[in-house]
Amino acid sequence: MCLLKAYVEKDGKRRLVAKDVALIYAKNGEFRLKNLKDMEEIVLENVRLSTLDALNSIVIFEKET
Repeated sequence: MCLLKAYVEKDGKRRLVAKDVALIYAKNGEFRLKNLKDMEEIVLENVRLSTLDALNSIVIFEKET
């Protein structure tokens, strides 16, 4: 099964924040990511969606300043 890896990029550097992401949704100005393995919910604040690459199973968020 190909699930997403989620990264946050700041100053040209990427940091892996989640693996096995099955669901991403926006709520109250935040992005919430659901991890399929343990259904953990990761909340990302002060970011914007930069890239969704389904072919390579990655999503990149950019940190807003």
